[in-house]
Amino acid sequence: MAKAGKSGVIEQSPNAQTIKFAGKYVNLSAIARAQGLDVSYLSRIFRGQRVPSLGHALKIAAILGMTVDDLISGLQDRAEELRRENAAILKLHDTRIDKEVRKDLSLIKQGRAPIPRMPLQKIG
Repeated sequence: MAKAGKSGVIEQSPNAQTIKFAGKYVNLSAIARAQGLDVSYLSRIFRGQRVPSLGHALKIAAILGMTVDDLISGLQDRAEELRRENAAILKLHDTRIDKEVRKDLSLIKQGRAPIPRMPLQKIG
């Protein structure tokens, strides 16, 4: 079963070491230490970028006190939530860029120079 508290797997509140998973604040570093897994590997699993092996899924589920089915379901839910959040962020970014471009074009039509900005960088 997962140990709660500052040095445990489940934290009482969010901090720099935790992610929200299945309604709890999970400390990936604590899972990594307890199960002998790499924290960056766990991070990729919890961000939906990797699928854990059955052995690793069993280890992670055991320390979180859940079944492998619940773990996989939770990972799928979290990946979908992250996709929605990323889509919303990209939409806001695109909206801001569109607004800046329209403003720049308006200034150019008026014979004025647009405000210099940092070069656009790819997000995502």
